[in-house]
Amino acid sequence: VVAGVGARFAAKLIDALILSIPTALMAFVNVTAIAFSARNPGAGGWKLAAMVLAANLAILAAVYWYEVLLVASSGGTFGKRLLKLRVIKDDGRTLNHGAALGRFLAQGASSMFFGFGYWMALFDAEKRTMHDHMCRTRVVRED
Repeated sequence: VVAGVGARFAAKLIDALILSIPTALMAFVNVTAIAFSARNPGAGGWKLAAMVLAANLAILAAVYWYEVLLVASSGGTFGKRLLKLRVIKDDGRTLNHGAALGRFLAQGASSMFFGFGYWMALFDAEKRTMHDHMCRTRVVRED
């Protein structure tokens, strides 16, 4: 059974809330480092840069794990799994690592122009987004 647009939106909202936690932590580290360097010019130098780099790499790793590895291993993110949704290939198979990564990157294209690629799902018979079409995937509801 094809997942509806409302369920997909709700799953995306849950995922955004979950990912906001590591994103907020990274932002805190970055702002703290900038404030520290502004008050103490020349202090910290490479240590400060290393801290900011580590924070940014940590958020990238968290997003990669969440958006790619979870989809490849369990068929969906926590938001999707909570709402009993699963991402599958057109032929019904679970996405492998490469397909999950490609789908995640293709979501960037769906986000362009005020989310045009997501809005496509409203008018698609199978409720597929642009990145679903690009990657030959669909989101289904598990019964």
